[in-house]
Amino acid sequence: MASQQLPKELQVMYSRVPQELRNELDTLPPSVVVKVLESLNKLHHSMEAEVYKLALSLIQVLR
Repeated sequence: MASQQLPKELQVMYSRVPQELRNELDTLPPSVVVKVLESLNKLHHSMEAEVYKLALSLIQVLR
């Protein structure tokens, strides 16, 4: 699947995953690729928010 066929936000996620995963995604039907990338994107945003909260807590403890 060409990443240009994906919505912009999913194109970004596609470009961020390791090449090995991209190779596997390219073997799947486009609708499945979209679902996988949407799930990865949600997970990424959740993890990112947790990391920021942890960093904030660490900074506050260090004061």
